Amino acid sequence: MLLPSIGLIERIKFMQLHLIAVLAFIMAISGCATSNIKTPPLYNVSLIAAPEVNHPEVGELGETLASALCSRQAESWRISEFGSGEDSEGFSLRSGITAWRFPTQVLKPKGTTSKGVSVFVATQGSTGVPPYRVPVDTNGGLYNSFCEKEGVLHFMCDSLVSTPFVEVAANFGMDAWAERATYMDLSYPSLQQEMIYNGRVGNDIKFVYRELATQNIGGAIMRSPYSQEVQYDFSESDIVGFKGARVKIHEATNRQITYEVMQHFPITCTTR
Repeated sequence: MLLPSIGLIERIKFMQLHLIAVLAFIMAISGCATSNIKTPPLYNVSLIAAPEVNHPEVGELGETLASALCSRQAESWRISEFGSGEDSEGFSLRSGITAWRFPTQVLKPKGTTSKGVSVFVATQGSTGVPPYRVPVDTNGGLYNSFCEKEGVLHFMCDSLVSTPFVEVAANFGMDAWAERATYMDLSYPSLQQEMIYNGRVGNDIKFVYRELATQNIGGAIMRSPYSQEVQYDFSESDIVGFKGARVKIHEATNRQITYEVMQHFPITCTTR
């Protein structure tokens, strides 16, 4: 077996040191783009209600017949899976392993810089050289910062020079993509109301009313579900109501219901 020459070993060590120096330089100049946020992201708060009002629908036992919730959303980008190498793998210059690895996700908007550049952050994945990868900093960092320039999504925007995301992936032999998407802010306190079909016994039609409360408490998302069973005498009226919602029933069996929503739950969405 041939052993590598001393000269080759020295060149490899030099390349490794050079790589470390380059990374250190990039990290030293980081913050020029994404840390200079002038305006926060623009969120829109709106009511999402389904299904369409005054439109006949068919539901099965256990299915949600009507739902409504407030949603806080902003324009963003969705990226494909990006990166290579398992977090536990060892790093080498010839391995092709990247210093980042992200699953498919919608990027979190961070705001706009003084130069009018929109900045985004990957909140899922890991960064660093294996086997020392760590979860991404959800506030943004060198390897999980993105920005939009002239309608194109760029990568590593926390450095002086950013590169189109798809181009970076191509340089590593990856077939990646980026598309415009809507980011939903799960930290927004909201209340989702649902009416679920629970079958029919004789003339009694049964439903389950459910609430799913979402609130950001100390940075953690807390969900406290609440449900209540209700039933109505179909022989008295074909219109049922609960918590302000109104549903007209056309036909119902123990397994299926034909209905239309006349009025959704009257949720008031507030901005904050």
